[in-house]
Amino acid sequence: MKISIIIANYNYAEFIAECINSVLNQTYENIECVVVDDGSTDGSRDIISRFGGIKTIFHSNRGQALSLIAGMNASSGDAILFLDSDDWLAPNACQRLVEIWEADVVAISYRLQVVLDRKLTSEILPRQDHVTSDPVSFIFQFGDIPVAPNSGNAYLRSAVDQIVSSASG
Repeated sequence: MKISIIIANYNYAEFIAECINSVLNQTYENIECVVVDDGSTDGSRDIISRFGGIKTIFHSNRGQALSLIAGMNASSGDAILFLDSDDWLAPNACQRLVEIWEADVVAISYRLQVVLDRKLTSEILPRQDHVTSDPVSFIFQFGDIPVAPNSGNAYLRSAVDQIVSSASG
């Protein structure tokens, strides 16, 4: 399984190098990194340009959603992982995804450890356990299903393609 990691960046020069390095340092090798800079004005583009082994897209400011779609359209992986530019992946993140992915799975949501001032904290997001069965009862009990923020999810490409084409069509 090839994993495409899509990073949409806007004015995160302080974090973008560490984010990209976390992708390039994955223990799982069948990955690609696509970085979309959304019109940054803070030096991010210079930092991104220094990296080899990644695909880059530089465009004017269009917003995160359109940047992620542009990155997805430039990617070729079987699975898509959207990574916020101020986040980073543990070195074995993609390896673990591949190990637990099953044939009928369209998305995997995983918990994230919160970093504050570049130091790991004990805080985990989402705070509640993931739902593994009976999501309807869970929604009635708690009001929603706990999912991680953007960086805590991986999707089967075909599912993302269907969602994007439905939204734009």
